[in-house]
Parts: sequence; structure tokens; C-alpha cells
Amino acid sequence: NSIINTASTITVNSGGALDWQQTGAETLAGITINGTGINNLGALTQTTAATGGAITGAVTLGSHSTIGVASGGRIALVTALVNASSTLTKDGAGELRSTLNNGTPFGVSNFVLNGGTLALVPGTGAASAATGMNTAVGSTFTYGGTGMGGGGNLTLTKNTTFGLTLTIGNAGATANTVLVRSSRGTLVIQPTLITALGNATAA
Repeated sequence: NSIINTASTITVNSGGALDWQQTGAETLAGITINGTGINNLGALTQTTAATGGAITGAVTLGSHSTIGVASGGRIALVTALVNASSTLTKDGAGELRSTLNNGTPFGVSNFVLNGGTLALVPGTGAASAATGMNTAVGSTFTYGGTGMGGGGNLTLTKNTTFGLTLTIGNAGATANTVLVRSSRGTLVIQPTLITALGNATAA
């Protein structure tokens, strides 16, 4: 059900929104988003729940931006999100998923999980070693806040890879400064199997 030419790049200006309703993989050059969208629902958003639609081109933040996913829905990224210095906010009760095996699936700058699920679901083969929020010493992963999705979930699914590691934060960060609890927020770490969690450490 492709609706976009494979050579196309979409730019969402501040105040606008791209409502992602695809149910199949969409091949396009990329999407650049800016701002929080209409009624703060996201510059890249999914106002009605849909699953199965993967974005194969890179999603780039032109400025501080929000991705919002409706409850029961999912937006899946095949390539690494690009945000050299802009903060990405994930809002809504749905799921933002990456299927990358390594690299920086959710970008290198600040990330705010206001609700719903942030999921890392690599494919098959070699061990997966992903990083994020590590571009600078002060980069943070914030959970909670005033988002529409309530408490946040970080879901790690190893699948048939030989191991899954997600390292968040810059190596030079002061202890206990990378994970930031906002307001009365909660963060639940959900491995596919509790025995697959391995050694969980936070700094």
C-alpha cells in the first residue's frame, strides 16, 4: 500500500503533522520533522492505532520534536533516528520501535519518554549493541512528565540475536545524571523473558 515515491523526502514544518497510517513497509528517502505537531500530538504522529508499517528512510529532527503514537499503535523505524543536538519527545500510549541491530536507533541527543513504549527489537544474527543519548556529557534520558500516555515502558526483545545491549548516556557523565525522573513518572523495563534481562545497570 505504498503511497510515497521512493525518491521523496518529506519535511514537516513546525505546527504541521504527518499522520502515519501505513500498514506495510514504506520506502522513502527520509522524513524531517520539526516541533510538537497539531495540539502537541506529534510532528510525526499516529492518531488512529495501526501496526506493521515500517519507515525505511531516516527520520531526522530539524529541531526539538515530538513523535506521538496512539494507544495500541506502533511506528517502526528501520534506520537510526538522526538528532545531532535536538531533543526527541515520545508521546502517546502507543509504541515507537526500532529494528536496528546496532548503532544509535533512537538518536544521540536528549530523549524524553512521556508515555507508552520505546521498543528495541533487533532482527537476527550477531549480538546487538546499541547506544543512545550519548552525544554530549549532559545528554539525558527522561521519563515521566506531562505526556498523554502515562508511565513509560522500555521494551527489549532479543529475538534470535546472540545478545542485546543498550547503553544510554555519555561515558563522561557524572553518576546518576543520565536517567532523569520527571514529575511522578515511572519507567518499566520489559525484557521479552525475565531470564533474558541479564545484568541491568543504571548510572
